[in-house]
Amino acid sequence: MKKNGLINKTVIEVIIVTIAFLGVTFWMFNTVMDALIHYKTEVKIPSITGKSLTGAMDVLTPLKLGLIKVGEQFDDKYPANTVIRQIPDAGTTIKEGRVLQVILSKGGQSVFVPNLMGETVRSAELLLRRAGLGLGEELQGYSNTQDKGKIISQDPVENDAVGKGELVNIVVSIGRPPEGTVLLPNFNGKNVVTAKKWCDDNSVEFGIEFSNSSGAEKDIVISQIPRADTVVSEGLKVRLILSLGNNSSVEEKK
Repeated sequence: MKKNGLINKTVIEVIIVTIAFLGVTFWMFNTVMDALIHYKTEVKIPSITGKSLTGAMDVLTPLKLGLIKVGEQFDDKYPANTVIRQIPDAGTTIKEGRVLQVILSKGGQSVFVPNLMGETVRSAELLLRRAGLGLGEELQGYSNTQDKGKIISQDPVENDAVGKGELVNIVVSIGRPPEGTVLLPNFNGKNVVTAKKWCDDNSVEFGIEFSNSSGAEKDIVISQIPRADTVVSEGLKVRLILSLGNNSSVEEKK
């Protein structure tokens, strides 16, 4: 009986040692495999500032890095959809598989051109400054509609969207034209019949285009080229853009 008891105790001890060994072995195996599975090479982040999204991915993909856009902001230095900031910064060491955050440029900030018609040069400069724009070329011309010293034309025109800091060119009135000089009238807002009659009476060739305009009735002049107060000379051709009212945009030239 005593001998049998020793045998049973030895068997139990062997079983316990075996179980403990298997447990330690299993733990070590899992630890090693987990380390191998999660082991990733460290890489140094390259600079992707100034690159497009496609260009940035071409740089990051071989390094097994990704990117995600987290914001946009205006930037005069970089064109729209260009990376202007990256997180983490270039030169930082991270493990492959990480995703970089990027902020993209929205391009230069756009502003609307103010109406300078009828303003003095001084007033125009103030209006442009408030809008974040500058005064460009200053020309002079005769005018039947504006007194001397008042602006009769601007380029770009009112409400055009331009980049902040751009220049607006103007033409300033030097008063009424001398006798015998014919100036092109302002056809904007007038019916095409009125414009056509004036052109016929003054032997001025003209062409017509149509464009959809929700703010004007059909056959009303919404734009003209060249501008009003242009000196009528031999060979001058006027282009009139007429409203189609609520119809779809088409174009017709004569």
